[in-house]
Order: sequence, then structure tokens, then C-alpha cells
Amino acid sequence: MNKFLCSDIDKLATTSTPTYPSPDLLQNIKNWHENLSKHLTLIYVFDGKAPPHKNGTKKQRREQLMAKGKEWLDLRESVINNANETINEGDIKKATASRMAMSHPTAIDHAAIRKWMDDNDIEHYGSLYEADQQMIQLEKDGIVDGIISEDGDEIALGARRLLCKMSRKSNGDYQFKLFDREHFMSANNPYQSKLCTYSNLITDAALTLGNDYCPRIEGNGPASVLLGSLEPIKSNASAEEKRNRKRLNDSMLDKLAAASDKKAWINEFGKKGKQPLSHSESTVYWSSRKYMLHAPVLQYDEVTGEATIVPLNPLPDGVDDLGEYLGLDDLATLRDDKQLLLGIYNCRVIPIERKLCDFYKDRLSSAIFGELCFDSDPIKIQPTLCLVNFLRARSIDARMSDTRDKIEDAVKNCLRVEKRQSPLPLRPIVGVHDGFKNIAARQAGNEFDTWNHNCSPFARKMTI
Repeated sequence: MNKFLCSDIDKLATTSTPTYPSPDLLQNIKNWHENLSKHLTLIYVFDGKAPPHKNGTKKQRREQLMAKGKEWLDLRESVINNANETINEGDIKKATASRMAMSHPTAIDHAAIRKWMDDNDIEHYGSLYEADQQMIQLEKDGIVDGIISEDGDEIALGARRLLCKMSRKSNGDYQFKLFDREHFMSANNPYQSKLCTYSNLITDAALTLGNDYCPRIEGNGPASVLLGSLEPIKSNASAEEKRNRKRLNDSMLDKLAAASDKKAWINEFGKKGKQPLSHSESTVYWSSRKYMLHAPVLQYDEVTGEATIVPLNPLPDGVDDLGEYLGLDDLATLRDDKQLLLGIYNCRVIPIERKLCDFYKDRLSSAIFGELCFDSDPIKIQPTLCLVNFLRARSIDARMSDTRDKIEDAVKNCLRVEKRQSPLPLRPIVGVHDGFKNIAARQAGNEFDTWNHNCSPFARKMTI
């Protein structure tokens, strides 16, 4: 979804107070769906709440967004503390660009997209926590034949068929790289890697290299984890001998596979295959591993008509309580709320906030920027595009070409006379937008029409 959030109005809609549905985001998804549905039957899965196992990643992303929006946040705080501060248009433009850099899809976007899917009978499901594991479960249940995702963790989670690395070819078609687990693991795969040899350690490979659940452990990289060291070579070796040096079977995966007690080996040699993990690193590693392998997912029972919580993979022997095993305190309460679980699974509840769809009904029908909170975002720093649409929602024909003073005076006058939104608002002005700006465009058949060298060379490509 982030890939399609690229227009000015969308970026401002997701960072506004209150937030609004992103109109271009929805239109871009409609266009994408129309193109791909010519070749595939598409089924969508909505994200649920992020599990506590991703708190570190959430914190890191929040800090990144705050850093991007620093200019906007600093100006806002300054104006709130000093209402008489003079602000010029250059300051507003810079702050607006900073604010737009903080954009990300919100729950109201999920609600708008779900409503469109519901209105058009497009099959979709919700997730209790993250969509990654729920998509794997739908694949296991035979509801889907493959997964489209840009998240490489899907492979570590057990995806059988993954379409990723989406790009658009010059002829207008979309192109994906296709990972097929059966093909990858077969003896016919010419690129036999350590992941083929140690298929039971793919999750450990993902964790030692670092992913959304477990930060990269210092010193670990593809060479140390997967490849192993190069064989020794004579000082007078020829250029050809140097090029043809083989890798030794001394990678971390080689050693982990040979260890009788794998947990003890990771704790003692999990850093570069030579050094022990710190207590905090070990705690995060094993907690993340449990969650990746046994995350709670929803499974529909056609006999009872209920959605129940099940682990993505069977729990270890002797473990009965999934919530206690994963440290998810709310799981016991959720398990007993059959109505909520079915609502999430069928998306009658917006999974990311676990609120009924009716909660968003009025906001979905409201004119964009029809209401703005000027206490948190004072008029003098509000992006011009937001103020113009605030006026247009009241049938005032404001334009981006109007002077800033004229626009601000019109807004102040509306507030003074308490002018309400019009039942027939003027069409919103959207600003600059490019629906496919963030999707890599590739000339069909050129030298870049291949996997990046850092990506798995064993995957096949599929153009649809």
C-alpha cells in the first residue's frame, strides 16, 4: 500500500488532523487491480495490529518519520508557543514538504479500500496481527495459490509461491520475480544454496541476518551466515585461480546444522559464528523465532461458521497455551470473542484498529479537509492545499493560485461566521500526483530486466 501513496493530497490526508482517506491511493489500487485481474484472481489480506515482537521496528520507523518531519514539527511547536510569530511562504513550503515525508497509510485508508472491495465483490480477509502470516495460512488452507508481497520474510515464514519485486515494463505489463519453494528446493535448481541444503534453518538465516522482528546482529552478513569463507590460495595464484576460488563449508548455517543443541550454539556463536549473543540479543532472537514460526492466525471453520485462532505451525510438544508461549496477553480474551474474530476475518471489523466499519462511515463520506484542527495545526502553518480544500468544502471557489493572505483571510472568515460544509462541495484540488512514481519502471528485456545481485538468483520471473 505504501508504494501507491505518492501524491501531495494523499500525503497531506494521512498527516492531517483529523486524517482523511487518500483519494489517489484508492484510485491507484483500483487501476492496479484492474490491470492484474485480467490475468489473476486477486484476493486481498488486510493487516491487523502489530504484535509486541515488532515494537523495536515500530520505534525505529517512528523515529525515522519524526526525523523526516522535524522541520514541520519544530515550526508547529514554535507557532503554538508564539502565536504572533511571523511565518513566510518559504517556511510553509519547507514545513509542508517535511510533513508530507511523514506520510503512511492510516486506518481510514484501510476502511476506504475495504468499502470499495465490498461494493465490488472483491474477496478479502483480515488478520489478527500481521497480514504476512495470515497470507501463509490462506495458502495452507488452499484459499490462495500464491502470495504477492514485497516482504522477503514470507519465504522464511513458509510461503510456497511468492511474487515480489514488482516493476512495470515499457509495454505496460507488470513484472514480478517468482519464488517457487518446490522448484527452489529441488535437485534441478542450478543455484544450490545453503538454504536448499538446510531448509529447516531458513527462519534462523532470516533472524541472524536481521529482519522486521529481529535487528541485524552486528557482524553478520550474507558471507558469514550463508556463503562461508573462501578457500586459501597461494600468493602467486593466477587471476583465473583467484576468480574460481571455492567457498568452504564453514558458514554459520553449516555450523548450526551440525550442532546438536542449536539454541546453545546460537547463544554462544550467534555473532559472526564466533562470539556469543548478548542477553538482550538472545532474548529478542528467540522471542522473534517463536513468533515467526507460531504466530496466531485465523482459520475459518465451515461447519461451525466460526473463525478460530490457530498457530501458523504446530506448537512444540508440551506447549498448550499459545498466548503464554508467545507472550501475547490479549490472546485469551480475543479467543473468547467469537464475534470479533469472525468480524476481523471477514473484514466487518477494520483489523488494524479492531473497530467496526460503521465507525468510519461518516469520515468516508466527508469532503477532504472539510474539517481541520487549527488548535494542533494553526492556520498560518497549514499547507495551502489543505486550506484551499477547506474552503472548497464550503463551496468557496479557492484556488492554489490565490495569494496566501487571501486564502487565510477566507478561512478566518469561515471560522468567524461558523460557516458549515456545503452539501454540494466544490471538487477538491489534488495538487501534484503520479500514481506509479514509486514503482520501478524497466525497459523490457534490457540489462536491468533481471534480479539485483543481492536478490536470490534462484527465483524465476513471471510477467503478467
